[in-house]
Order: sequence, then C-alpha cells, then structure tokens
Amino acid sequence: MNITKDEAPTSAEDLGTPEGVPLTGATGLRLVDGNMLVDLDQGERSKITGLPEGGDRWVEAHEVGHRTVLTVGCALECDDPNQVFVLSEDATEAMRIASDVVMAPAPDGIWVTTYETDDICTLAKIGLDGRTMTPARAIDCAVTVREETPLGLLVWIDGRGDAILDPADLSEPVREDGTIHAVVGTRMVVTGGEGFAVVESDGSSTTVEAPESVGRPYDGRVSPDGRYVAFSYQHPAWPGPRQRLDVWVLDLNKMEWAQVPSMPVAAALKVTTEFWAPDGRLMLLGSFEERHLLAAWRPGESELAIREVTLPEHGAEPVTVW
Repeated sequence: MNITKDEAPTSAEDLGTPEGVPLTGATGLRLVDGNMLVDLDQGERSKITGLPEGGDRWVEAHEVGHRTVLTVGCALECDDPNQVFVLSEDATEAMRIASDVVMAPAPDGIWVTTYETDDICTLAKIGLDGRTMTPARAIDCAVTVREETPLGLLVWIDGRGDAILDPADLSEPVREDGTIHAVVGTRMVVTGGEGFAVVESDGSSTTVEAPESVGRPYDGRVSPDGRYVAFSYQHPAWPGPRQRLDVWVLDLNKMEWAQVPSMPVAAALKVTTEFWAPDGRLMLLGSFEERHLLAAWRPGESELAIREVTLPEHGAEPVTVW
C-alpha cells in the first residue's frame, strides 16, 4: 500500500491555502442561499418560488436521482417545521411534498420519519411527486435513517452506532460493522479499531491502513464511477486559532490512498465542503484564509485547478449540477 503524507503541522503558520493552476471553463455549479439560487460561474442570483419566507430559516439540499430535494427548517420554533420540497427541472420553482418530517434520500424518492410523540415514530417512503411509495410503519425513535443503499437502509441507532436495516423488516439490523462511512454498490467502507476496512456483501473484508492525519474522518463521498471515496479529516483548532482540513481519497481498485494536493490547509470548516462533479472531478468549495475558492482535482493529477468565487451568505453546500 502506498500512503504519501506530509508531516503534520507543528504551528498555525505551517497551514497554507489551496494552490494550483487556474480553473477555467464552466462548472455548471449552483448553490442554494436561502430562497435564492446562485450560479457560481456567473455570480448571478435568481429566486426560487414556492419556499416559505420569513423567520430564521435554514435550507439543506440533497441530490435525489437527477433532482434536488430541499429541507427547510427553522432555527427557532415555528408553525411549519421541516418542510420538504422538490425543485423543478429548471430550478425556479419548489413543490412541497412533505411537512414536519425528517427526510433521508433514496435513489427514487425519500424516506420520511415522523415523530408522532417522543416515543412513537413512523417511517414511510414517498416519491418526488409526493405520492406514497411505502406506507408508514412503526420504527424505533432511536433510529435515524441516513440514506437508502443497495444493501438496505443505512441508519444510526442511538447507543449502538451505524447499521443496515432491511426496509421490509425494520425491527433488527441486517449488518452492524462499526462506523459505516460509505456504501459503494454492495461494499461498505467502515472503520473500527485502528484503520479502515472494505467489507464485501458476504462479510469478507480487506483492511486498509488509515492515513496519518489529524482529527477524525467524516463520512466518505463516493465518486460517480464508484471507484473512489473522498474523506475529509477536520480539526476545529489545530493548533489554533485556525481550523485544519485534510482531504484524502481511497482508490477502491488499488486499495491505496492519495492525498489531495495542497493538503492540509487552513479552512473555515462550517462553510467549506467537498463533492464529486459528474465528470469525475473532486471539487472543494469554501473559505480558505478569507479567500473564497472553488478547486477541482481529478485523481492522478499533481495539482489543483483553482478559481476565486463569491460564496453565498449561508455557506457552501452544493445543490446539484444542471
């Protein structure tokens, strides 16, 4: 196995910012900023109609199939908490499909958990047109559904950790294999003990030594072709007052790690994110030492491609690519 890693920084001054060649050409990236859609290439803003207005609201975006689903919630109590909307194909209008639920993405719809009381919860699946696909059934309120995968429902269970549930039988986990960072087809990338493991559907596994980094790895992001899984190691004060970001990519074909060029860097972690573009490039977007940057990198390349951008007021959570 081949791990390439710079020595961890010993002082705040050792952390730099992303460097590389200019990023040219259109990316097609758009971000949600409240009820506005921001075109990162042109810097233009357009209003999304149909979303609730007023109050201190937050918006989360999820890509479901080839559509974008928005959850709109309230920072404080409100009469219409956690509403779920689907954006039209031209991303100008939002249609509400659920209210007062907690949603999780599926390939063809969303799973919605309703907290009937503090102790009684139900789980249902609905399509992007709002129609019921799987009727509501009782589920333990300690279970939080994260997403539907080819192996089943990836969930978090309070007091137990990550697990896979069979959607047809929500009572007991099918799999509990430590912390499940990503499901790639019928394989899982998990951690438990000192390192990572790639677990096959039959239970066999391949151990992969963890990169030498600081902080803990956040959930893996899978490339469009399923070959790579990107992990961000984040530390909110290393050694302070700056925040540290270190991004690594695991090649599932070779079982080898590659550190993204320029890493580690100083970054404002709450407004910085990474995601895969449809063309197979890993994109980094956020605030780096007060510079707002979009960086692109394809596995195997020796440097980043970088462009300065204007971030929305609420950060850098990508919606999708149109």
